[in-house]
Formats: sequence, C-alpha cells, structure tokens
Amino acid sequence: MNANGFIFILLVLVICIVIFLVSREYLCWYWKVNKRLEIEQQILEELQKLNNVPIQQRDNEEIAKEIFEEDPDSPWKVGAYVVRLATEERYIIESLNADGTVYARKNNVIAGTFNRGELILWDEYLAKRDSAKSKRDS
Repeated sequence: MNANGFIFILLVLVICIVIFLVSREYLCWYWKVNKRLEIEQQILEELQKLNNVPIQQRDNEEIAKEIFEEDPDSPWKVGAYVVRLATEERYIIESLNADGTVYARKNNVIAGTFNRGELILWDEYLAKRDSAKSKRDS
C-alpha cells in the first residue's frame, strides 16, 4: 500500500467520524435525549430531597436485610432453599426485596417472584411433611 492509499483511508475514516458525531448530536437534539437526561437528573435530586437520604447509600439488598434478616441467625437468606406451598416445588432464594417479595430460581433459571407468604423454608417443609406422615401412620 502506498502513501496515497493510506492518506485516502485515513481521510475517509476522519470524515466518517465527523459525520457520526454531527449526526449523533442532531439525533440526540431531535429526540430530546439530552433534555430527558436533564429531567431525570432533576427528578432524582427531588426524590433524594424527599427521602432525605441519598439513593446511592441504600440499595435494595440493604433494605431487604432490614426486613428479612433482623437477626443474624435468620434462615431467610440468599441461597436458602424454599418450597412454594401451592405447588410443593423447591426453589433457591436469589434475592430478598424491600417490598416483601422473593426472587427465586429453579435449575439455575429465575423462576419467578413470590410473596413471602407463598413460600416456606425447606427445613420447615420437611418437618411438617414428616409430622403429617407420622400422624397418618399412627
């Protein structure tokens, strides 16, 4: 490749970059992307003022710990086995949420969102099942 070919490719590359930057700015202006970001930032600042707590300081997992893990020995933890009462299927807790819901997975796939009342811990389920079985047998 000679010097003229290299200069030509470099010139085409620079022109493409300039066209991209100009068209990007135009499209962001046309679709009001910059304005939307500005408005979202204002909304975030207002929410922080209302809550009087910076949003970045309290994430969902921290709030869930307050709800589910009031004592450190609580069995409701991420990774614990639970059983859905309606179907008697076993799941693993993926995350505990501040609104009282539990994300659970089955076979390494998120299976769904459940209310805590729909679930029972695996050990409790086994104890109830064994208790019911022994009552039937006697």
